[in-house]
Amino acid sequence: MNQLLGFGLTLITLPLYDVIDSYTIIVLFVIPPSLCLFALYRLLPETKDRDIQDIITQLRRAVGHSSGENNVRVEYEVRETK
Repeated sequence: MNQLLGFGLTLITLPLYDVIDSYTIIVLFVIPPSLCLFALYRLLPETKDRDIQDIITQLRRAVGHSSGENNVRVEYEVRETK
């Protein structure tokens, strides 16, 4: 998928540059990431000072999983450094 998008951008950049000149950079590389960041900000839950179990439960409810907390298990591995 990444290679296809890279190839598509390569094909469209020069023709678009001929039409709108240097504004091509804004159209291709500023507007789409800005829209994606806005969507991520709106769709992802706030996680500051919250337990991982609460976040997972909220995400499961948002996508329609009714299983709740029963099958949510988080394991942590602690490694000691010498």
